[in-house]
Amino acid sequence: MFCKYCGHPIIEGDSYCTDCGNHIQEGPAMVSWKGSLDIFANYKMCLLKKPFTIQGRATRAEFWRFMLLQSLILHIINLPVSWFEETNVVIEVLSWVTTILALFSLVIENCLIVRRLHDFNVSGKWVAAYWALFGAGIIFFISRIGPYWLLLSTNTFTLDSATAMPLVVSMMLVGVLVVIGLMATIVIGCIPSNKRENKYGLLPDYTYYRGE
Repeated sequence: MFCKYCGHPIIEGDSYCTDCGNHIQEGPAMVSWKGSLDIFANYKMCLLKKPFTIQGRATRAEFWRFMLLQSLILHIINLPVSWFEETNVVIEVLSWVTTILALFSLVIENCLIVRRLHDFNVSGKWVAAYWALFGAGIIFFISRIGPYWLLLSTNTFTLDSATAMPLVVSMMLVGVLVVIGLMATIVIGCIPSNKRENKYGLLPDYTYYRGE
């Protein structure tokens, strides 16, 4: 017998998967209490057990405990890069490591956001729609600044008002999209869970989660 959420082998008679923590047997449509993990166990589960999982649901506790600890870890790793003004091989390596980890973290966080949307019965396609819009904004910005980038870097070219306006507008557009993304993330993280089973599954219960 295998868990329908993660495929982990389960013992017949178990009510919960010990690998992903999801309820695996039919039960009441609504449960009054759902166990949650401490911040470190929750971080380990999100990072190692389901980093790229977009199926299922994620509670507010799961969402915020991962987001806050991940943000703290990335800032700590980035401290040496921001402290030292002189660039050397170590700082360059740390800078690249921080960038790669930030991109990896962004993918994990977006998968978590999709599961958080599922938790209150909203399609995760809204995340794809946002990134499509954000990508269009970046493309527009690059198309505006591209012809002048090399000239600006040589300090021999000065923008007039007519040329600068499209660049300013494109930068403002990207800035607005970033703010919208941050505000949406906060709102998504604050909406209460749908206590009943929805089309994305049952509310996750980690009461019996062991994390092996």
